[in-house]
Amino acid sequence: MKRSTRIAVALATAATLAGLLPVSPAQAAGTTYTDAEIAAMTPAAQDRLLGPLRRVANAVDAFGREGGAAYYSGLALDGNHGSVTVYLTDTGRKDAVLAAARRSDKGADVSLLRFARGAYSRKELQAAREQVLDRPSLVATSIESVSVPPTGEGLKVRVAQGTALTAAKAPAQLFGVPVTVETVQGSGEDKSRRRDERPWIGGAALTASYQNDAWTCTSGIPARRNYDNRWFLITAAHCYNEGDEIYTGPEGGGRNHVGRLAYEHQLYDAAAIDTSNTGPTLSWVWEGGQDNATDAPIDGYKYSYYGDWVCQSGFTSGQVCGIHVLGPDVKWTGSNGQKHRGVEGVKDDGIPSRGGDSGGLVWTYTSNGRQARGLVSWGDPWGTMRWTEATDILGAWGMSLA
Repeated sequence: MKRSTRIAVALATAATLAGLLPVSPAQAAGTTYTDAEIAAMTPAAQDRLLGPLRRVANAVDAFGREGGAAYYSGLALDGNHGSVTVYLTDTGRKDAVLAAARRSDKGADVSLLRFARGAYSRKELQAAREQVLDRPSLVATSIESVSVPPTGEGLKVRVAQGTALTAAKAPAQLFGVPVTVETVQGSGEDKSRRRDERPWIGGAALTASYQNDAWTCTSGIPARRNYDNRWFLITAAHCYNEGDEIYTGPEGGGRNHVGRLAYEHQLYDAAAIDTSNTGPTLSWVWEGGQDNATDAPIDGYKYSYYGDWVCQSGFTSGQVCGIHVLGPDVKWTGSNGQKHRGVEGVKDDGIPSRGGDSGGLVWTYTSNGRQARGLVSWGDPWGTMRWTEATDILGAWGMSLA
């Protein structure tokens, strides 16, 4: 869609309790895929394979976060075999979960669900994680991150190489739950198209008023506030400060004013730029390289689940796909000293994010466009990336996609 048209539009491994592994509509009987085969699929092929799994996962997770919180550990997508494993501390609650999923989405295929035992609920593990983060010295001299796995077996604490440990390497018991400590290769860093114009969309280069020699971060979620329809463009909170005037990246001797940074949410590493005085936002995202970019519509937003695959559209990288979700609930401290919470993914054959990608949209392909998952927040040079989730960000501010 041309920019003028966009403006017009904007203005107007536990024991399985069920039988054989199920087959998704896109998976022939007996077919299995390796991770490498899924990563190499086109986005459209990934959607055909994973779409039914994502749909039923959304139905289950909506119940697990509320009505089933006392016994819901999490869930994991298994695109290799075409199933979704739901982990419950009380597997006798399986029928209640199935019934809730059917009520939530009558079109979701619950035959794709498999159930397994989770040792602890996600609610229990999240509470224990807060205590570990409040008293890190019980584990090590410095903690890099703490993850809650979907299987519910305990907390995973990561420390940088050379960090002195004060707890057994694996597994230790803290605050009533098992805690496994692992060492990672050094520390990562926060991740930050060129001179964009209204309507403002995701994937564009951003700078602050006091920065004019290069881009520093990327725009992510084009949004509007529900109660007054005011427009906002959301990026990462660690990039700028509340009250900053935000501009596009420089090009041709100038840059364009996007708006004033009105709100920050540190837990979700999100910053809302009020664009109401400069122009509307539109639910599209830049993709491709810095100088040969294309754009595509954003079609809704959902959570990311273990086993899923995503892409990201940070300005530096342009577009990176084949990122495998392996940590659906991770908490860490960013470069600004603030605790952030989100999702972790790994790209086995390259680097998923680079400096300047921060705030960029994380998404997955659907038949109608790109489904938003969140904002690039953190990455390391060895293939790991973390993002905060669009559902949490928009919900916290009472916003929707533009």
